[in-house]
Amino acid sequence: MAFNKVKNVPMTIKRKNNSEKKVYDYTKLDRKIDRIVNKVSEYITNFNKEYIKNEIYKAYIYAKEAHEWQLRKSWEPYIIHPVWATEILVSLKPDILTIQACL
Repeated sequence: MAFNKVKNVPMTIKRKNNSEKKVYDYTKLDRKIDRIVNKVSEYITNFNKEYIKNEIYKAYIYAKEAHEWQLRKSWEPYIIHPVWATEILVSLKPDILTIQACL
């Protein structure tokens, strides 16, 4: 059984009849967040990279838990939208608080 990187939950759920249901794999989103952290740490130089990573991941985990059971029409988790929006926002070089608000 594989585990999610951000929140240690199994990526499959056992149903009452012992069949397994696939749950969305968040590793692609986790990699997007890592890329966002790298881009932000390139232009924000007054904080170290670890602080930037912690702050962005706190907002990401909070948003992921807040939208845990919400789905888009494509049946993907809703959290995909804020992460994509944040990826676009980072091209404008905002501060950390703006990035957190976007997530």
